[in-house]
Amino acid sequence: MVSYCLDTLKKAGADKAACSMNMMEKKELNVEIGEMTLLRTTFNNNMGISVIKDQKKGSTSINKTDKGSIDTAVALVMAMAEGSQPDEAYDIAEQQPSKSFSKGDESANLDTMYQSLEEFVDYVKSTYPKIQLEAAIMDFNHSRSFFQNTNGVDFEIREGMYGFSPMFLSKDGKDTSSFNGTGFSALK
Repeated sequence: MVSYCLDTLKKAGADKAACSMNMMEKKELNVEIGEMTLLRTTFNNNMGISVIKDQKKGSTSINKTDKGSIDTAVALVMAMAEGSQPDEAYDIAEQQPSKSFSKGDESANLDTMYQSLEEFVDYVKSTYPKIQLEAAIMDFNHSRSFFQNTNGVDFEIREGMYGFSPMFLSKDGKDTSSFNGTGFSALK
């Protein structure tokens, strides 16, 4: 789709153009009131489109990446560029070797995620009996990003990242603390 976007911008008369696409998948496990309650997968795709025509710039971002939506966005950025003020400083990245970058896992290890979350819930219950674990989320986010421009830049970035964030309070008889929480992200 990034190549299609770039080709469509060139056909529309762009002097210079850049397109990027990000595809994200999230696997999420939730605990509510100390019990495992939810496993879900969500997806989020978006595309960034920038054009320079006669040293005038137009750019937009879309979250529907079908050809019809890209065509509409290309017409929009071309019109935006036509109506903008020229600036000689507008430019895009110069040509450089194509490259792929990667860090983290390609897919979630759901068994390990479930076991880790279950161990955490059991540990809190046995070690800190006054703590009430209101919610905890363990997730895995994987993204694939593509960036191309009319100068020949072509990059791909893959990233897998685990995250964890609990929210809790403490009860001692009639005394109750405020909500507290923390969180972190890690490659493994």
